[in-house]
Amino acid sequence: MNVARGILISLVVIGHIEIPTNISRFIYLFHIAALFFISGYFSTVDVTSWRTSCVLCLKRVGKLYLYYLTYEVLFLLFKNLFFKLGFYAEGVVYGGKMIHPDTWSGIAKNFALIVIGMGREVMASAFWYFISLIFTIVIFTFIRFVVVRQSLIKPERLELLLIFFVFSLGCVCNHWNIYLPRIAPACTLILPFYWGYLQADGRINVKFNNLIVLLLSFIGLVILSNYGSISMNANMFPNPLFFVLSTFCGIYMTIATSKLIEVRCGFITDVFRYIGKSSVAVMIFHIFSFKMVFLLQYLMGEIPYSAVSQLLGNPNGSILWFLLFLLSGIYFSIFLFRGVEKLLSVLGTQIKNVLR
Repeated sequence: MNVARGILISLVVIGHIEIPTNISRFIYLFHIAALFFISGYFSTVDVTSWRTSCVLCLKRVGKLYLYYLTYEVLFLLFKNLFFKLGFYAEGVVYGGKMIHPDTWSGIAKNFALIVIGMGREVMASAFWYFISLIFTIVIFTFIRFVVVRQSLIKPERLELLLIFFVFSLGCVCNHWNIYLPRIAPACTLILPFYWGYLQADGRINVKFNNLIVLLLSFIGLVILSNYGSISMNANMFPNPLFFVLSTFCGIYMTIATSKLIEVRCGFITDVFRYIGKSSVAVMIFHIFSFKMVFLLQYLMGEIPYSAVSQLLGNPNGSILWFLLFLLSGIYFSIFLFRGVEKLLSVLGTQIKNVLR
């Protein structure tokens, strides 16, 4: 699954580069749902006791939350510096809102929002995914425990009913424009997450090796992209059927393509597997990494320095600049992540030594 994850993480980066709208709509139809499918595939739930379930759940979500907290706070602390460097600019709209340099009270307020999972620093704009995934894992763990521990209804039937109930809540939020950031997407995305879990559990056994279905899935996504769009962060999609069809086609196309690559292309397999294993690094730093390409564009006289404050990568119609944004968003992100993690580890060791 690491090859499939690598493909999807690459699509996340591409989705944050200014590309033709039809390609962007195509990617956004399925890439997040497919990532949740993979997370569900690797999800394990021990229901022998409530304590065991909680401990296992906390271990998994704790790691995600720690990444989220660490880097949200890091980007918060550097926010005012980013303004001075021109990486941010007042009057530029980021994620539907304008931002300004923080006062001390602003830093305290944003820190509190980060702690409760509602923070979203611009450089960490992909972090909504981490929090929604945490909510999905917690909800799913609770459902699994309740289902197994009761004896009134057949477990598989009750489990399916509860999953569809949670999915329906996400659909209701979408239909009635109920704004529940992080939570509403988590409810909707529990469906692909559950499919991944069932696939790993053997209760569903889709082979993902039919070339005709792969082709039909691609065609289906192309057709669907002409009739609607999906924004999972905002939990927006035309209707439940549109979401389900897009999810199925996208997951099948991604997994089948990854299997085809593994069989036919050893080098490309290694590349995507490496990216898949480094998915957290890319999620965290790819927006920041775009700034390095913007600086290069400025040094080469392609853009004025004020354009460095843009959020999305802007290749200006050039394939070369597009590739530089893509490669920087992936590989420079991995380089940065490893460096920061090593630095944080050294600092943690020094702090422990001082406290002793």
